[in-house]
Amino acid sequence: MQQQLKTRSLTRRTFLRTGLSAAAVAGIASRSHLGSTTQHPPGVRLASFNAPAHSQSVVQRFGMNIQPGSANEYANFTEVKALLQGLGVRKVRAPVNATDPNNAMPYLADLYTSLGITVHGTAGRFPQTDTQRSAMPKQRTAMATAITKYAGMFNSLGGYNEPNGTRFGPRPTWWLDETLTHQEWLWGLIHGSSTTNSALQQILVCGPSLHDQVPTLQQDYLDCSVLKPYMERINMHRYPAGMVPSNLIDARTKWATAGVGVMPVVVTETSYNNGMNTNSYAPVPTDIIAIYADRLLMEHVSRDDDMYWFELLNNYPPSSTNGQYFWGLVSVPDPDPSTWQPMPAYRTYQRLLGLMKDGDAPYSPAPLSLTLSGASDVKSYLVGKRDGSYLLALWRDVSLWDRKTRTRLNPPAATAVVTFPTAKTVTVYTPSIRDAAYSTATAAQHSVSLSGNLTLLQIAA
Repeated sequence: MQQQLKTRSLTRRTFLRTGLSAAAVAGIASRSHLGSTTQHPPGVRLASFNAPAHSQSVVQRFGMNIQPGSANEYANFTEVKALLQGLGVRKVRAPVNATDPNNAMPYLADLYTSLGITVHGTAGRFPQTDTQRSAMPKQRTAMATAITKYAGMFNSLGGYNEPNGTRFGPRPTWWLDETLTHQEWLWGLIHGSSTTNSALQQILVCGPSLHDQVPTLQQDYLDCSVLKPYMERINMHRYPAGMVPSNLIDARTKWATAGVGVMPVVVTETSYNNGMNTNSYAPVPTDIIAIYADRLLMEHVSRDDDMYWFELLNNYPPSSTNGQYFWGLVSVPDPDPSTWQPMPAYRTYQRLLGLMKDGDAPYSPAPLSLTLSGASDVKSYLVGKRDGSYLLALWRDVSLWDRKTRTRLNPPAATAVVTFPTAKTVTVYTPSIRDAAYSTATAAQHSVSLSGNLTLLQIAA
């Protein structure tokens, strides 16, 4: 059944979540998805074909986790820098440690000055004991000095990382009190009345990133309501846990906003584990991760979320049965960087970001008239480029992997039909498979076969 694209007004909830001006909100209409309205959860901004985003916004929303303070793979700065540059990433997430082990701050500053890569800094390691907690005031003083010195490279700073987690044992009874104290300090550093450093004042303050696999998570978000005055972004971890990329994004966002209020979301950790020789973290084969990867980014971008993949590098050795070693986009079989190999998902993102790249200068694409028909479960997101062309992302939220039986799934293909008022030249790309285009055709109607892969239609001006 055909579905015509229509506009609709945005709610106050949407306005608050996106942080847009009233004028901007007035010009934004819903993003069209084929299928039921359950694909449009309340409170999520929906961009439309009547108000397409700038393609560069996809690049700007994508970030990468790195760990430059660790004396491990990331100590190979030259290789890490080359991998980030080759990927086309514009921002990274990294810890801000009081003692700055291995000169992590100059490491990050070099990425900023040489490549223009900005930093989301995780400010401080959550203390697990009373003794560690008593040392935090001194550590905050040291972190404040470092943050002030390098203020220009930060796009945002986040509170504690997973203070509600139990990875290192039972969480302290005072976890929330300590998290609040730390968040108040971070807010005061950036937005306090005594702050006169203009570079500091430009940094966005994100809340703590709660561990998203603990059974208390929903209540933890409600308890974090006390943090609301001291944050301007929700800082969320959302791992799909071997399932489809959209898994629980809306449910977890709803829990977060119920606690701290409606505000923009920064997903500072998400990823798929590739450790197929391990029994933890629901690992997925690397070729399937490559297919899930661009879908995962577009699920978040279409909700106006920023997204940081965790992480750039696997740890070595690859024979390890420690699942924590296998979150990366680059295989690290040996400490020698000459042995490192980008995995298929690295190539997926490299191709996707390359197609989306269009320069950082602001640009508002004109509306594009088209109609989608065919399969009812197709998701879509349209962006425009300053040369007058457009990119239409089409994908289906289908599973390619059964994490329990560790078997591949083969969903049947479905057809989406894109119809324009007049003939348009359309070039078809599938970033998860190859660099080259699949086809180019000029017609008023274009049919696209979709299985598990995200497909990009490049629509000529």
